[in-house]
Amino acid sequence: CTNIKEGGLHVDMRSFNKMEMEDTDISPTGKALRLGPGSQWGEVLEFAPPSEYSYPHGQCRSVGVGGYLLGGGVNWLGTYNKYGYGAEHILRMKVVLADGSIAWVDKDKTSIFYPTNRTVAHTESNNLFFALRGAGSSFGIVTEFLYMVYQTPEADPAVLLCWVESEA
Repeated sequence: CTNIKEGGLHVDMRSFNKMEMEDTDISPTGKALRLGPGSQWGEVLEFAPPSEYSYPHGQCRSVGVGGYLLGGGVNWLGTYNKYGYGAEHILRMKVVLADGSIAWVDKDKTSIFYPTNRTVAHTESNNLFFALRGAGSSFGIVTEFLYMVYQTPEADPAVLLCWVESEA
């Protein structure tokens, strides 16, 4: 958390807990979850159960959606080996920017819709979508994610951990 320091600002996002499943052409799989950053993965896993869907998610049920996705979405014990990082499955984000404007941010552009309409195309050196998906808390406040899901059941974990006990 880059904001937990002297002079930093901490925003409680727990009430931003939207969870909706939708069919969308934006997603290569045709399905996406609309998620609030205040949701926890345990809630999301109950809403979109692994017996029906698969997607990268936090390993512990208490992990928050926002922190996990804006921190890259790394889960070495879960679906990482099958699908990659959670951040790679973000299709679009609604973001409050530092000047108070509100925008939709996707891989190609930032579309500001409040207080005025303006679009900024992303370039190699100016890409808010890329920046948010690894250091998100430094670039704006994300209030909603559109997150790609697969319409296939999640398989068993890709990594099996075991401990061998021996008496030496």
